[in-house]
This record gives sequence, structure tokens and C-alpha cells, in this order.
Amino acid sequence: AGRGCRFETRFTLTQKELAEEWIRLTFYGLDTLCGIFLNGRCLAQTDNMHRTYAFEVKTLLREGENTLRLDFHSPTTYMRRMQDRHKLWNADTTLPGAGHIRKASYMLGWDWAPVLPDMGIFRTVELTPYHTAKLENVLITQRHDAGRVTLSCELEITGRLAGLSCCAEIDGQEITFSGTHCEIEIPAPRLWWPNGYGEQNLYALRFTLWENGTALDSLTKTIGLRTLTVNTEPDQYGEAFCFVVNGLKIFAMGADYVPEDSIYSRISPERTEALLRGCAAANFN
Repeated sequence: AGRGCRFETRFTLTQKELAEEWIRLTFYGLDTLCGIFLNGRCLAQTDNMHRTYAFEVKTLLREGENTLRLDFHSPTTYMRRMQDRHKLWNADTTLPGAGHIRKASYMLGWDWAPVLPDMGIFRTVELTPYHTAKLENVLITQRHDAGRVTLSCELEITGRLAGLSCCAEIDGQEITFSGTHCEIEIPAPRLWWPNGYGEQNLYALRFTLWENGTALDSLTKTIGLRTLTVNTEPDQYGEAFCFVVNGLKIFAMGADYVPEDSIYSRISPERTEALLRGCAAANFN
């Protein structure tokens, strides 16, 4: 208790890589209290395991060798200090002060989980050079009409949009547009259904950002086409609470899916897939 740990790496950059307009350093998973130092400069002191941290770092980088250091601090020491300042109630199986930290709660003790409050890097770290503009994300909404689905897509783009075009591709269709918004109509859609009610049809929707015939960036999303509502009409018991998918009432069957292991490094894609296939075989939907 009370101790931290340090991760440090060195990487080299060429003059050509440094010539890019922007260079982004992204941390997809830091658990939890961490000082980020790039070439001795402190970028941040993180305090939230449940988010991504991204920094534009071109001005801090140099040709040749660069150093990235991560200093992790004890979550238990932090929780104890914060609990002394302002006491928060929590369950007897959970470490006192758990409510003061944005860290996965099961690591701090649960009725089914031991107290194992770890620290470290649990997702990818990326250094990404780019120029002009970058596709960050896309919001996709669906409008279902008789025999067709219309997708309304709103892109999130960083950088300059002037002179750029975007191409959207799905199911053999290609649509070129400018700006950040487009609509795509899919005739005779293959709908997605819950397990046991039909096929889980999926579509790949790909966006590519272009500048004068050069692809700057691309982004692909895998989506299912379906409607989902909740029926709360009055019934003989009071009122219903029933999920309705594609106009069909679904009898919901499932179970609580807790983290697969308290030792994070023992979790693997193969283990996750085996568990989910077991869920499907047991008729979870």
C-alpha cells in the first residue's frame, strides 16, 4: 500500500514524421492516477480510468530519440486521504473511500470479487501523425420506413474542412459529399434481430476523407439495422415493460455479465468469445 510504479519507453522519430502538421499522443486506458511526461514535460495528471486522454504533442517532440514516462500512484493511498477529508459510505466488502475515485469498482471489493486495486496501462497507447484533417467519430441515426432504412450520419472531424470531400460506402453504395453530414438510403434492408428471433445481420459503413485525390483518413463502423422501443401499455397487472425490436415484442432472457477476471492480463479475446458463445447457446438474447 502507498507505493506507485513507473513505465518508461524511448522511441525515435524521423524528420519526415515530424514534418506532419499535427502529431497526437493518445492513451486509451490508464488505471488510474497517472502522471504523463513526454521528454520531461508533464502533459497531465490523470484521475479517471474510464476515459481516453489525447494530446497534440508535435511541439514537444524532436528528431531522434524521445522519452515517454508514466508515473502511476497508489489508488489506496489516494482513497484513504480523500476518505479522511470527507467520509463516504460504501458496502462492507468494498475498500473505504471507493466513491472518491473513478476506477472500476469491482477492483476495490464486491460480493463476488476480491480486493485487488491494481494500476497500470490496460489499453493501447498510440502516436499518430496526420495533416489537414482527421476523422474522429460519427453519429449514426436510423429512420425505418416500409421497405427501406435511411441512415443520417454526422461526422466529427478535427482540422480544416475547406477543399475536402468525404466518401461513404455501404452495401455496394458510394456517396460523395462535402461538409460533415450525409444521408444514405438502404432499400430492402437485412434487419438485425435478437438471438433466437432471426439473423444478426450487420453492415460495414466506411467513411474516407479525401483531399485532391489523396485519402487523408478513414473510419469504419459495423452497424445493425433495427428499431428498438419499450412497450409500457396498460395491461391486467398495471402496465407492461417489454422491449420491442422491429415491431416484435421480445421476451428478454439473460444474466449479469461481470468482469471476467480480477487479474486483467488473464483476459483474452478467445476467453471472451467462448463466454459469449456460451451465452448464445444458453438462449440469452
